[in-house]
Amino acid sequence: MSGMGMAMADLKTNLEGRLRNTTLPKSHALMPLFEAVVNSIHAIEESENDIQNGIIQIQILRSSQQCMKGEDDTDLIERDITGFVVSDNGVGFNSKNFESFQTLDSLHKQDKGGHGIGRLLWLKAFRTIRICSMFKIENRSSERNFQFDLNGISEISKDSAPERRQTIGTCVELLDFEKKYLGSRDIGKKSSTIAQRLLEHCIWYFIQERVPTIEIIDVDEGSKISVNELFEEYKRDVSDPVSFTIKGSVFQITHMKVPKKLPDSHYIAYFASERMVVKRPPEVLGKSESLDDGNGEFFYVGVVTSKFLNDSVRPERIGFDIAEESEPLWAESEISFDNITSAANEEVKKYLQEPLSRRSEITEKMVNAFIDKKAPRYRPILSRMEVEDLQLPPNPSDGNIEIALHRKFAELEEETLREGQDLFSPKCLEDPEIYRKKIERYLQNVSDLKKSDLAGYVSHRRVIIDLLQKSIERRNDGSYHFESTLHQLIMPMRKDSSEVGHLDGNLWLIDEKMAFHHYFASDKTLKSIPVTGAEDTKEPDMFSLNICDNPILFNDSGRLPLASICLVELKRPMSTGSDAGNALGQIFKYLDKIRTGGIQTKDGRPIPDSKSVPAFCYIICDLTESVRNSCRDNSLRPTSDNMGFFGYHSGHESYVEVISYDMLVNNVIQRNQAFFDALGLPSSR
Repeated sequence: MSGMGMAMADLKTNLEGRLRNTTLPKSHALMPLFEAVVNSIHAIEESENDIQNGIIQIQILRSSQQCMKGEDDTDLIERDITGFVVSDNGVGFNSKNFESFQTLDSLHKQDKGGHGIGRLLWLKAFRTIRICSMFKIENRSSERNFQFDLNGISEISKDSAPERRQTIGTCVELLDFEKKYLGSRDIGKKSSTIAQRLLEHCIWYFIQERVPTIEIIDVDEGSKISVNELFEEYKRDVSDPVSFTIKGSVFQITHMKVPKKLPDSHYIAYFASERMVVKRPPEVLGKSESLDDGNGEFFYVGVVTSKFLNDSVRPERIGFDIAEESEPLWAESEISFDNITSAANEEVKKYLQEPLSRRSEITEKMVNAFIDKKAPRYRPILSRMEVEDLQLPPNPSDGNIEIALHRKFAELEEETLREGQDLFSPKCLEDPEIYRKKIERYLQNVSDLKKSDLAGYVSHRRVIIDLLQKSIERRNDGSYHFESTLHQLIMPMRKDSSEVGHLDGNLWLIDEKMAFHHYFASDKTLKSIPVTGAEDTKEPDMFSLNICDNPILFNDSGRLPLASICLVELKRPMSTGSDAGNALGQIFKYLDKIRTGGIQTKDGRPIPDSKSVPAFCYIICDLTESVRNSCRDNSLRPTSDNMGFFGYHSGHESYVEVISYDMLVNNVIQRNQAFFDALGLPSSR
């Protein structure tokens, strides 16, 4: 240990500034442990032992705070991980290795990709590092024990050395995690998480079969995990490295299929000097779940290596000094990370061609079936995209498909709008023939999108008709839905036209003309309806005022427009009470009160001859015997299919239709069937 004082002074002099300039984010809290394990692998490679006879043990240290116990004596809270003990049977801290440890930015392991700052990462995350090592000098054993902390290096006496070694090798204790890293999600609390992360970081050693036995011991859990056995489970299929070249630099990618239970996603790992630096999801797989190649489900893992990556890694190994995208000026010569990921994704696509094709075929069938049956509005845009563009998971739900289609539709719509902006600002010298082709393409795109909008509206109608049919069916308990259910389906209750948008209601279920009105009220009191002067608090189910402005166009007298009113009364399906039989009398009372009170526009202008304004009355109910009798008593005629009644009631000067629910459904299907057929929608019945 001679010369220790001078070494301490040199290291301390450089330590403060170097540590301040060393980066270790919380997301990389396990990096100090990984550096210790890789140091142990290097030490075993330098020893007289064959790598296969080497052994590395990692003991997990936890806080002394007691766990909370449940009634069954099981732990409710696992204790935080506070440190690690890493021991190996490598060459030990001989003079050369110790001198390298004392020298910041040492070049001792340059050929292995070492940057000489691993111990700074230890000190960044842990308050204290203690090292106990046995090594050989010529043919005899020697021992070196020391502590490393913010004060530098200090010797530990042999008697107080922790877990004093009896054989050649090294024990490194990483003690007391800094608060910043304690409980970090990167660390987790389970030994299985540590094992998984360590395997990912060092998997290139395992693939090359250049790894000793590595075990993780957790006394609290009572577990011992063999990382080597974990790799045997991990490597369901491992390919030979495949080379690809980017702007003169050679890269290699090794493909792996990993059983679904081990990782939780696909990823490509980018390595430098045999250690993982960053990992990213393969773009070609999107955010999908596992794939299936006929031999079971798996996740894809790719390992990318290259001298270019080795030379570009940052000292802390938490990233690369590579631009994400090349500057235009250097695009021909400079390699960007985007260049690397794009090329790697192409190799992934080739390797996974069969399972991707299998998934694509299944997904395409599901998308087509969804469009055919439920969302024909998207059919016009199918020719303008690939199913892969939707980035759907395997076995997507209808919701997944619709969201993806809607997103793609929005992208195409935005693209078309941009194209239109450019199109209507032609360049002065643009060739007329090229411009004509641009116009044709633009008009075709617009046509596809507008067809999609129309298809969406027709599909909406189909869904509403299906809901109407279900609303008039008998429920499991033998009863029928209340009239409010049907009311809400046709038009939201207790709203008027100032609160309900044009497409929010479904008045077309009764009559297409009802969609065109000057004012509409749903389940509002006569007194609250501003176009009537009625003071009554009775509530007609639906009321509308329609104004015909055409007469103003033919004269200069300034005469106010003509008007007509419409009333709708709904009854509960299969209602047999007197209320249904009295529906005609009820709607006529509403009509009388409205006419008596006076009718005006919603702007407060009076309507001439409001007491005799034309009226259209609709009663929607099932034709019970009492309803039929009431219709006959009021001189209404049965329809040809005997599913309703109609006629002009001279006493109340109004046209009346009594429509059974079956007739309502039949009529609306017949009116819309041609549209459904054009879109390929199945029959509603």
